Amino acid sequence: MEDKSIILIGQTVNHHTLYQNMLLFLQEHFTVITFLSRDKIVNEIAPPVLKNINIIIDNSLIYDVFKKNIDLINSHHILISDEYNSAYLYLRKIKFLNKKKLIILHNINRWTKLNTNIFSKNFIDWFFRNKLFSQFNSVIAIAPNVVEHYKKTKSNKKAFFFSFDEDNKKIELKKQLNKAEINIVIPGVISSKRRNYIELLNILKKYYEQNKNSKIIFKFLGRIEKDKELNVFNLIEEINNKYNNKIHYWKKFVPTAEFDNEIETSDFVFSNIVLETTARGIKEFYGISKESGISFIAYKYAKPVIVPTQQNILTGFDSQLIKFNNYNELFTILAKIENLEININSLKQNAINNREEFNKLISKEKQNLLEYLIN
Repeated sequence: MEDKSIILIGQTVNHHTLYQNMLLFLQEHFTVITFLSRDKIVNEIAPPVLKNINIIIDNSLIYDVFKKNIDLINSHHILISDEYNSAYLYLRKIKFLNKKKLIILHNINRWTKLNTNIFSKNFIDWFFRNKLFSQFNSVIAIAPNVVEHYKKTKSNKKAFFFSFDEDNKKIELKKQLNKAEINIVIPGVISSKRRNYIELLNILKKYYEQNKNSKIIFKFLGRIEKDKELNVFNLIEEINNKYNNKIHYWKKFVPTAEFDNEIETSDFVFSNIVLETTARGIKEFYGISKESGISFIAYKYAKPVIVPTQQNILTGFDSQLIKFNNYNELFTILAKIENLEININSLKQNAINNREEFNKLISKEKQNLLEYLIN
């Protein structure tokens, strides 16, 4: 094992699976590892994952985390830091002195596109973020397609792929029974800013009106805040009242074990994600410059996915996808699923095969990253 010291800084709560996988990887090859994070994240990936790791808990804002712990950070040979939405102005005096410095990027355009509007309110943020980015030697992205997008930018930093999530459990194809329900799951907090719920619900309303005895159940696997999403909530309730509770939703945060179980027992995963998102004046495109959780759910759980044609899922996963160009097409897709005109078992077998191939890619990319870290 390497005697080089390495520190991982990860403060983003919903990235705990990434930190877990990275720490497991580092534990195999390094003897001195520090993990600087929030208590909530540490609790999520506590032992047996965290073995012989120096854990530093700091729940401060990220610029205070860096400032308070800069001497600790610089005492390590290697720094790996997640990206953050932060007030980068406050980090202008921070200097990372580690021999190798890697930053995990989830929003490639935000870190690589030039902001030329000096009168924009986002210019100061971009200017100091750029200064921070210039200190890093290399980039880690969580999907191969995002790495490829990064390589097309003008940045000359090395780029590596490290999987956001990983699971090596053996998945076997189970015989499709004549189930009373066909479960289609939409993972994630119910937010109209992030996903197109209204257009989807209008199609479901139309579908259930014409197929009152439908076996298809949609599970919106995430918390809904009624006061923030009143239109979505009211439309769900209208459909449920008329058509015998065809849409399930959660009023509270979904515990990890329950989330996993719902995905594992589902027949399909559905993506209604809004494909473009803008942060601080910079556009990101899911599946290109930014990855979505749907990709790694398709991989980890080996599930068929119903997805908009325009959305890129992980490279090599097309054979487990059902694509639709618009929500009117979804009506026809649901009817085909209901009438067994779509071979679910074939899609599931493809998903298992794709998962096995992607695991090979993950292993290869881990080796590339390791060679860079130790040399």
